[in-house]
Amino acid sequence: MTTPQPPDTDRPTTPAQASEPPTVETAAPARSSRRRALIATAAVATGGLAAGAAAQNWFSRTFLGAGKAAEPTAVAAPPPPPPLAYDRRLTAAVQMMAGITPEPGDPAVDALVATEAFRQHRTWMREQFAPVRARLTAMERWREQTVRVPDAANRTLLYPFSGPDFLNAYAMFPQHARYVFFSLERPSELPDLATKTPAQFAELLESLRGALRDIFERNYFITSYMSRQLTAPRLRGTLPLIGTMMALYGRVIVSAEAVDLFPDLTESYSRPGARRPAIPMRGVRVVFGDPATRRTQQLHYFSLDATDRALQFYPGFTGWLAAQGPATAMVKSASYLLHDRQFSQVRDTLVTTADFLLQDDTGVPFRVLRQSGWQVQLFGEYRYPLPSLAYGYQRDLQAAYEQAGRLPPLTFPFGYHWREGGAGSGLMIATRAPRSPAAAEPGTAPSTVPSAAPPANAPPNPSATPGAAAPAAPASGPAAPPSAN
Repeated sequence: MTTPQPPDTDRPTTPAQASEPPTVETAAPARSSRRRALIATAAVATGGLAAGAAAQNWFSRTFLGAGKAAEPTAVAAPPPPPPLAYDRRLTAAVQMMAGITPEPGDPAVDALVATEAFRQHRTWMREQFAPVRARLTAMERWREQTVRVPDAANRTLLYPFSGPDFLNAYAMFPQHARYVFFSLERPSELPDLATKTPAQFAELLESLRGALRDIFERNYFITSYMSRQLTAPRLRGTLPLIGTMMALYGRVIVSAEAVDLFPDLTESYSRPGARRPAIPMRGVRVVFGDPATRRTQQLHYFSLDATDRALQFYPGFTGWLAAQGPATAMVKSASYLLHDRQFSQVRDTLVTTADFLLQDDTGVPFRVLRQSGWQVQLFGEYRYPLPSLAYGYQRDLQAAYEQAGRLPPLTFPFGYHWREGGAGSGLMIATRAPRSPAAAEPGTAPSTVPSAAPPANAPPNPSATPGAAAPAAPASGPAAPPSAN
């Protein structure tokens, strides 16, 4: 960074000028006499000897110089800020899972870097991440042209049914100070690779590759698959995948710790015979940072059942979410759970807490946003939901796309229609409409959020549990994985 310089008021004498002898007065005596006469005239005109002395001082400084020039004052550059302090062992773990060779110097880590398992994993990550990097680049270009979030560096991103999808959240909102994810999957913890044998390390990397395939290929996780992938003997929970994605973005881990928002409830549910939730709430907080800028950010991840019935065990959770403003919200590949009455508390909290929402058609129903006074901008195209998710069809959203005319296609997949590289994807950006207490415009928010229940003739939701969220692949089977660039 360029050090700021002091204002250029009276131009300081350069070192070369300071070393020259003051020859102006002795070189031309006649000229000095004439100048002193001018000074005397100036003194009379200004009305006194004191004024004359002041004029002489000004005249001497400006035209003659006052003897030997003063040496310029050196401006000391401020000391460079200290480097970002971070947990090197945890950072090495997420870097190795991302196929990145960490800094040498830790014997336990260096031994794992030298294994054939890591060399194979590093090759696999390079090949598989190449098309992902191209996709993220397309998303970032679109974001820079389209997404305008005021004061992003002081905001919180709320991402319900996220699973471990840090990849998309950070691609769309990289400047937010805080990120709050929640879904069914347990967080677990980041692995301490120094305690792994080479065989255990190889098993961990193999399980990790299996867990990353869907997000790399489809750009979303599949809940039913994660229930197996994230309970493997060496890979458990969402946090290892989140940490891997942070490393892929070049971030380091400052700290990772368990968080309990409601310790009294946790203690009461642990008592023998207590009525307890089927999925106890577990949380972690990860502080991560950018070594280049030394800026740190925070991510909270909570595992819980977010249905209205299950939230009775944690009645303060939606209130805690509401206190995280100013808030942005993002929803994608969420199985249309927010269309279901069972998730009304989460939906209402998003609508009343956030003032900027980016989502695909599986998020807050289009009619709820319009009836609640939000301004909605459409992108890409609307396609009928997958057959197994037909209950998510929105006739009003399709009509809005038809009324908007042909929109430019997205250049990246976002949602379930991923096979065409974004050509079949759609998303929307919704912002809170300006509200005037004196005269609310038609369609401004009522006192309660409108019901988002699906139409009466819609088939029942086959999966009423939250997750990061897609059904299993359609009967036609998954497309071939993208080839490496």
